[in-house]
Amino acid sequence: MEAAPDPLSEPPPPPEELAIEGLLDEVFSAPKQRRMHYSMKQKRDVLLATL
Repeated sequence: MEAAPDPLSEPPPPPEELAIEGLLDEVFSAPKQRRMHYSMKQKRDVLLATL
């Protein structure tokens, strides 16, 4: 007898969703003494993930 796939299991989220969640977590986490400055590479990666 073959095991049926678990109907509650979801596929992993796409990498662009993980990138956006990571950036939002950093932005909205507890405030630090100095404001975080993102590199152009970090900004570009997030912008490309939203396309």
